[in-house]
Amino acid sequence: MIESNGKNDARKPKIGVVIGGGGLKCLSAVCLFEFLNEAKIDIDLMVGCSGGAIMAALYGAGYNSAQMRDAITQSLNKKLFSKLDLRSLAGIAGLPFGRFDKSSGILNSGPIRQMYHRIFGDLKLEDLKPETIMQTTDYQTGDSVILQKGLVADAVYASGVWFPILPPINIDGRWFIDGSYNSHVPVMEAVKRNMDIIIVMMFEEKLDPDPRGFINCY
Repeated sequence: MIESNGKNDARKPKIGVVIGGGGLKCLSAVCLFEFLNEAKIDIDLMVGCSGGAIMAALYGAGYNSAQMRDAITQSLNKKLFSKLDLRSLAGIAGLPFGRFDKSSGILNSGPIRQMYHRIFGDLKLEDLKPETIMQTTDYQTGDSVILQKGLVADAVYASGVWFPILPPINIDGRWFIDGSYNSHVPVMEAVKRNMDIIIVMMFEEKLDPDPRGFINCY
């Protein structure tokens, strides 16, 4: 019971789930979804960032736990990360025929974006149930940006663009990169939307204090 205006109202608390960035570790959110479903606990808001955005979108699109596992494990393969953007690499090296700008990345984004479009098709964020939003970062200003409408496939990619490995995405005239660059675990977005209970999944990673080479440093 929650008291409101001096009277006891049987008001159901609003529940928000926030899934932070964490790459493949975010797949563990499936266990949380299974628990909530078994306990008959309804989610009112999903907030996703980077890898967490994929899981939030899968839940909002109506995938059950088995379908989530299949969608991820069947889609991920080495080919997604093996297509180098030779023009971008030449640009990094300063060669005259190369180019590296805000639309560039070390890898070609085509295979990954195609994967997201296979999974989510033409679904829009506005179609997802419960309400689902994605944390991103404005590439040019560094500002935190929350995507609440538009193609799910584009929003998921925007939330997880590991720049400079992958190129930023242009949505409505703005260039977006990984939401983790701004807010790795965007809890405040659930607070702003007046959730009574906020369930957070975060994935900490031990940093290498003495990285050797670009990849380790990144």
